[in-house]
Amino acid sequence: FLVFIFGILGVQFFKGKFYYCTDITKTTKVECVGTHIAEVVGPVNTTFQEEPTLWIRRDSHFDNLGAAIFSLFDVSLGDGWTTPMYDGMDTVAVDSALSYNSSPQASLFFVSFYVIGNFFAINLIVGTLISEFTKMRNQLGPFSMLTEYQ
Repeated sequence: FLVFIFGILGVQFFKGKFYYCTDITKTTKVECVGTHIAEVVGPVNTTFQEEPTLWIRRDSHFDNLGAAIFSLFDVSLGDGWTTPMYDGMDTVAVDSALSYNSSPQASLFFVSFYVIGNFFAINLIVGTLISEFTKMRNQLGPFSMLTEYQ
């Protein structure tokens, strides 16, 4: 339920904003056309070659509810959760390329989800453990978990 609520909020905040242009000099989707000269770093030397200019979406994005829930699941795992947060902090507007740290307030969304999500997950685990121990004690008797020396 919590992921669904944060997913809806994420779509409202970030829909269409997790895009960038392969030509770093272009800042909007309209400008991001044609070709550009790209630097190709090889093992021995650096070369330059002409490449098509593409408007690319990040792997973690919030363009629809399914993608938002998947991105939030990725955040909730804890490993690499800062990458979507940093991308969120770089958002500018719809059809504008990501710009470094242009929306630092977006970090509140990701940090709050991470903290609240982990808090609920820990409460669920602890609640389940306590419930199971209570069931075992009721089935086996109040002294069933004691050794004979206790």
